[in-house]
Amino acid sequence: MIVDLLLKRKATPGTRGYVYDVFSGRTLIVSSRDPEYAACRHLAEDGFTGTARFWREGKSCHDSSLDIQRAAKWRTTEGNRDGLRVVRYQEHWARETQEF
Repeated sequence: MIVDLLLKRKATPGTRGYVYDVFSGRTLIVSSRDPEYAACRHLAEDGFTGTARFWREGKSCHDSSLDIQRAAKWRTTEGNRDGLRVVRYQEHWARETQEF
């Protein structure tokens, strides 16, 4: 199954970067600083399997695609020394990344 999702960046950045809304059709499914992986966690919790494709408005092709079940186990993090990295997701990080 392929799930198409739309990413919309909030107008102003927060203190630690932009927050993105992720929509399935007209339904907001998650808001997060780590939208792709947060959306996959949400979909996996609802029992979805397959591929999630992420689109931005006005684009003629999707920006990225992830296996829902696999991506649900990961998140991104960015540090001053290491830069952007993909690391294992742990439940307590939801508060740090402010998934809404």
